[in-house]
This record gives sequence, C-alpha cells and structure tokens, in this order.
Amino acid sequence: MKNRLNLFLLLLFASQLFAQNSKFLVTDMTKIKQIIGINASPDGSKAVYSLRTIEQNIDNKDEYDYRVHLYIINDKNQVKALTRGVESVSQPNFAPDGKNLAFVRFVKSKPQIFVMSMDGGEAWQLTNIKNGATSPSFSPDGSKILYNVSYSLTEILKDSILNDGGKLPKWS
Repeated sequence: MKNRLNLFLLLLFASQLFAQNSKFLVTDMTKIKQIIGINASPDGSKAVYSLRTIEQNIDNKDEYDYRVHLYIINDKNQVKALTRGVESVSQPNFAPDGKNLAFVRFVKSKPQIFVMSMDGGEAWQLTNIKNGATSPSFSPDGSKILYNVSYSLTEILKDSILNDGGKLPKWS
C-alpha cells in the first residue's frame, strides 16, 4: 500500500513539474492535422485521403477556420495535394478504373459532387442541387455516379418532379 502511495505522489509531482514548464497556446491548435477519410484506388497503387487542418481566416486574421483538402499518396510514399483554397472537400471515391475521382465540395454553403481526372486538370462540378448532394459512389462500370440528397416530407409533397401526384408516399 505504501509503495502505491509513493508511486502516486511521484507521478503527481512529475506531472506538476512538467506542467509548470510547458505552455499550450491557442495557436498550437494550428499544428494539429487529422486524417478523416481514406480511399484506396482499385489497383491499390495509391490512396486519396482528406486532411483536416486549422488555418487562419483570410479575411480576419484573428479568426481560424477548419479546412479539409484531398491529398494522394502513391506506393512510393510520395504525397501530392489534389485540392486547395478556402472551400473544404471530403468523401473522395475512385472510379472503378481509377481514372477519375468523385468528391464533395461546398458551393454556396451546400455540398455538391465534383469529379476530377487523375490524369490532371481541374475538377468539374457534377451537381447543382438546392439541398446539396453527398456520398458519391461510381457504378461498377464507372458510367454513373450514385449520390445522396435529403428532402423533407414537405419538400417532397410540394415538388412536382419528385411527386407528380402530390400524394403522401405509401411507405411510412
């Protein structure tokens, strides 16, 4: 029992000693980087990941914003940024042939699907949906992209394209 008490006191003393000499500043948060999603290419030779960072706001230097960008790493551990700028991106998904990448980027505060060629060039916006679109997934042959869109029941009832009869769905 005495040994446990001595160990506890030693650990308490050591933690206080180190706490006295180390300071944690708010700006230290900008050094934290977090991988929030990884997607391997179909052939396994590379992977795309989303990296979240905290960066200084461009318009107001006293504020900081989260940014999420896509990076690609190959089997030789070479890393390259695929996206940059103030718009965050996420949910990368390779086409079955590995030649294209679909991902989500916010446009006017709504998530939209973008597609980028892995051969280079700019990403192009696939969707422009009022409620936004998320979770892009290529069809097995790569010719189509499935994505999620959320609508409230009120919106479904009012929309003549989604509900041409203006009736409640038969499912609960």
